[in-house]
Parts: sequence; C-alpha cells; structure tokens
Amino acid sequence: MFYSLIIDDHDVLQNFEDQITNKIDEKKIAGLYKIMEYISLGKLLSETQIRQIKNPKLDNLYEIKKNPLRLYCIKCKSNYYIALCNTKTNQKKDIKKFIKIAQEFMQIIDDNHINNLYP
Repeated sequence: MFYSLIIDDHDVLQNFEDQITNKIDEKKIAGLYKIMEYISLGKLLSETQIRQIKNPKLDNLYEIKKNPLRLYCIKCKSNYYIALCNTKTNQKKDIKKFIKIAQEFMQIIDDNHINNLYP
C-alpha cells in the first residue's frame, strides 16, 4: 500500500501530479502508478523500476522510476510512504533532501513510539 506524506500542509504526490502539464508525462505518471500497483501485489521488479537508496542510517529508502519521473519512498512494514517526487534532472539534490525528510519521519515515529510502521 502507498501513502503520500503531507508536508507543510501539501500532499506530496498530489502536488507533483498538479505540476504535470504535458501528455507524455501524464502517461509516465500512469506508468508510475502501474509500478506501484505491482509493488503492492508483491511482484518482483527490475532496478530500472525500483531501487533501494543506499544510506548507512536507513535501509528502508526506495526510488521508484519511470523516466524521467521519480518517486522517493520510505518503506515501513509492507507500506510505502511517498516523501518526495521529481524528475531525474534533480536526482542528486533530491536524494539528499529525501534522506533528510526520511530521517525526520523516522524520528517522529521513534519519538511517538509508533511501532506498527517499522519494516
């Protein structure tokens, strides 16, 4: 199951969709949704569709991709929390930002003793 985080009163995924203005990217968004559906069904996918982001502190970070679009997700149990969306053009900067968001998210989980989200 996928959930979009609300950051600063904005739904991450909805904001991303609202920025898409051309038909090609609309089709790619549909492709991202198809990949998300496959993940939810437990289907194995290639690294061209989903990859784990290497981080020494967090091992539950993933990038879902449909060129050039990217969704950055935090996996907790069988759920994925979409924390950032963008294009490949900004990938390096986005991954740094995503890791910061993920660390804050996990700290909130820890501080509030929410145990049912952990992988």
